[in-house]
Amino acid sequence: HYPRAVMYTCLALALALSPRSLSVRRRASAAQSRRCGPPVGAADVDIYGRAVLAPLEASASTAEPVVKVYSVHCSVNVAMPWSNKPQEESTGSGFTMRQQHDGQLVILTNAHCVADATYVEVRKAGDSQKHVAQVARIAHECDLATLTVSDDAFWEGVEPLEFGPMPSLQDEVSVVGYPEGGEGVSVTQGVVSRIEIQRYAHSGANLLAVQIDAAINPGNSGGPALNADGDVIG
Repeated sequence: HYPRAVMYTCLALALALSPRSLSVRRRASAAQSRRCGPPVGAADVDIYGRAVLAPLEASASTAEPVVKVYSVHCSVNVAMPWSNKPQEESTGSGFTMRQQHDGQLVILTNAHCVADATYVEVRKAGDSQKHVAQVARIAHECDLATLTVSDDAFWEGVEPLEFGPMPSLQDEVSVVGYPEGGEGVSVTQGVVSRIEIQRYAHSGANLLAVQIDAAINPGNSGGPALNADGDVIG
């Protein structure tokens, strides 16, 4: 005779492996799956055990319209007009816009960013590739310049910014650009504190200027100041 504990163990195994018991367990497992959804496998969790969500479908993204401008300068030495100053490199900002007279996409930046430039490159946000640019027009008096890029790949997905109306005092503005100290785009916010005629440092001309209290650092030159609607106001 077998011990009573061994008999109970054999009976339990027989019941567990019986066809009816297996069928009942399958139906219970299916019902649990319908209530709780599919189990999260080892491949569906991160290293902390958190469920990994399925990636969203990639939508047709538009490229950041604010670009970083790289310039190599070589200006004339005023003290010795027969020679040039040592070559220098600088960075600035700019943004894409559409010209009204011909509809062409160009980059608007400050004239002092590309003054006496012998070589100019631009780079879009999130893109490591630099594209060669050419200075199309430059107006030193108002410190503005437009750049063109012959590479069609640069303009793919680019949405130009629109110009907005003249701001008012205390209007909120956002300044977008590439200040020195980093490679990513920077956004600072402030309000319009003054609107009056001021002397431009680049040309010495007295022209209309909008003064804001947002932080603007070297490298921001050429970047746009945007109103609450995302339109360029300066």
